[in-house]
Amino acid sequence: MSLSQGPTLPLTAADVTGSSAFYALAWTNPNNIKADDSTYATVALTGPWYSHYLCGTNYAFTIPAGSTIDGILLSVKRYQTAYVSSSLRDSEVRIFKSTSALTGSSNYFSASVWETSSAQWHDYGGPTDKWGLTWTPTEINNSSFGSTVTVTCQTGQGTANVDAMEITIYYTSGDVVLPNGGSSSKNSAILWAFV
Repeated sequence: MSLSQGPTLPLTAADVTGSSAFYALAWTNPNNIKADDSTYATVALTGPWYSHYLCGTNYAFTIPAGSTIDGILLSVKRYQTAYVSSSLRDSEVRIFKSTSALTGSSNYFSASVWETSSAQWHDYGGPTDKWGLTWTPTEINNSSFGSTVTVTCQTGQGTANVDAMEITIYYTSGDVVLPNGGSSSKNSAILWAFV
């Protein structure tokens, strides 16, 4: 059975230094991504520089053991202000298993310039997209599981504003319904069928 949990916001957020000298500019108020409330994590950029990693972790998922992870959807609410001929856009958008492996998944950045009028949701991944990795319920439920966004401004200047970073997990349950109304794992159900 195909199921989902979320969208869920992170319980923990942080500005994390990038591995390159070009990822030099820190996010202000990273904790503001923990709620969809029009308060923002921000970073002011002047081309050609990049932001640090804006990371959300501890999404508090409770995917049942034995389930199969089918896909991960990351939704980021964002826009830019104080722009002057700005080409501010995503540099990296990733899902990670821990902050020690921030670049472990596919980079789902959008090449489009961030909007300038108001914050809008942008989706990355989806119900059948595992971001190039294999996943277990334990990894998804772990407090170190999370998402990250970095931003670049190649020309001009602008301020990136991120309101919220939500994740939805799509999975197939490892449980099956038995004729007596109970449930069991797939493996147990196969053994039961031959008793």
